[in-house]
Amino acid sequence: MPKIRDFSWGETERRTGAQLKKMIVGSSLLTTHLHEEIRKLQNLVSRLDTEIDVKNRRIGFIVTGLLKQAHPEDMRRMHGSMNENETLRRELRNQRTELAQQCKEIEKREAQLVVLSEEVEDMCKKLEERDDELDSMINLNNTLIAKERISNHELQEAHQVLIEGLDGFANIRSRPPVGIKRMGELNEKPFRDICIEKFSSTEWEIKSVELCSLWQYKIQDPEWYPYKKVTIDKKLHEVINEDDEKLRELKDEWGEEVYDAVANASLEMNEYNASGRYPVRELWNFKEGRQASFKEVMEYILQKLKALKTVKRRRF
Repeated sequence: MPKIRDFSWGETERRTGAQLKKMIVGSSLLTTHLHEEIRKLQNLVSRLDTEIDVKNRRIGFIVTGLLKQAHPEDMRRMHGSMNENETLRRELRNQRTELAQQCKEIEKREAQLVVLSEEVEDMCKKLEERDDELDSMINLNNTLIAKERISNHELQEAHQVLIEGLDGFANIRSRPPVGIKRMGELNEKPFRDICIEKFSSTEWEIKSVELCSLWQYKIQDPEWYPYKKVTIDKKLHEVINEDDEKLRELKDEWGEEVYDAVANASLEMNEYNASGRYPVRELWNFKEGRQASFKEVMEYILQKLKALKTVKRRRF
């Protein structure tokens, strides 16, 4: 039976692609912001450098004019100002170096973002292609499920037609190898055999019918649950509970064959109609003691038709 596949992995890849896009957009915004800050710092450094040059020229001009008449104290102050300007110039050079390193780092990150952006774009294209494939697979899966439902319905109808057509073959004296079996219905033979042994020729038939009817009623009683759960090949199965009190009493009083008949009918009822608790008809291979396949039923019907044609030819 076709099963709907799990397509959740496609949704995960879509979310991953969206997250990568957000990361790239965020990184691009951050890079733009850093470029703006660096540009402002470069402008500030350039402006300060210009101002220092202007001040140094002014100081040089003043020094040139005042060297001849400068007081020692004024000379010390001027030298101090020049030293401060030189210190400031070194700091500006250091800032320029740091800014250059930051620019290189940003350029490196931009190159990485370009590569990542290309990879994400390629992944998005692949995701779109997979989306188309997923849509096709989902449509195909739904089509198969619809066809399977139709096929199952047709098989059920064919199953019912075969049951109606074969019903009655199992009741003739010479039971055919393939026919209809009422699942959950007791086999009367063990009850007749034991009653023949225990009762007189005038009583055994009535006692057999009464005993068989009593246990058929018990099998159909939903309150009676003579089963237990066991694990076979890692699968849970329901089997007859040999310790069930009613079954133990039945076995002790009426013997093994009657016990087996009740146990088998009870298991059939539990398997084929556990909710309704009444016998249901099923195609059955009496020769092998199992459910018959459509192939076996059709082969049996064709065999009967061929035999019937042969008989007609002989008559004419």
